[in-house]
Amino acid sequence: MTSLLNHHRHRHQRPDILSKPCIPTSQITRGWGIQDDDKEQYNISLSPLAFCSIFGFLGGWTQIICNQKFDIFTAMMTGHYLNMSILFAERQWKEMIWRCCIILSYVGGTIFGRSIEVRYERQLLQSTDDKGVEVQQSSVQQQQKQRSSNAHFKILAPLVFVTFAIADKMNERAKITLLCFGNGLIYPSISYALGGTITHLMTGHTTNVSRLVGGGQVHHKGMKTSLCIIGSVIAGGVFGTKVLGLLGDDFPYFSILGFFYGCALLLLL
Repeated sequence: MTSLLNHHRHRHQRPDILSKPCIPTSQITRGWGIQDDDKEQYNISLSPLAFCSIFGFLGGWTQIICNQKFDIFTAMMTGHYLNMSILFAERQWKEMIWRCCIILSYVGGTIFGRSIEVRYERQLLQSTDDKGVEVQQSSVQQQQKQRSSNAHFKILAPLVFVTFAIADKMNERAKITLLCFGNGLIYPSISYALGGTITHLMTGHTTNVSRLVGGGQVHHKGMKTSLCIIGSVIAGGVFGTKVLGLLGDDFPYFSILGFFYGCALLLLL
């Protein structure tokens, strides 16, 4: 009887479920790039939060200057898409094409920046293949590998500076086009280096803060990141407005911003 009972128990057991540890179904990666994985490694040498603050501040400064001078944002494409659709419906073809040019300029900057990044990634893979696969790496070698994966910033940094400096000397529409191209070079690459965190668009971070407050998760690490970026963008906007009022419209703001962007990009090496 005992053997029959044991046989009955073993037959209804699910060793494939009982023996395996519980594995999360997914790792949450939000649209604004704040990840819950505590083991996530960033390919940067300084604090990710410091870079979020730097590029958030520069983004707020840049966009407030563009908004005040041109009534246009050069790093945020949502408004341009909506305006393009309105102009299309109203058959204002010339203005619609202009909005298309703005969007395509940003897309072109992103594509060009990514192509440089891919070239360096391939060089890194090629050098790894030439040396062979190592089973273990020292911490120094791992740090060197991380830094070499950001080697494309040594090309992007002077390119961004030159783009912004040239924009200062152009007419309004050419200036806007070049600034969109420059922002396309900067922010997608920065977002990738920061593990997907977007530092110049506020809707996602505002949503993140609201959801965390609503869920009673005010100590979540994503709250700190989002609040830091929101605060940095606001600070950049306030600073940019004050500087614009003091120095006037003719000051070469974009050359200065290009210099700061270039320096910040070089810190990522």
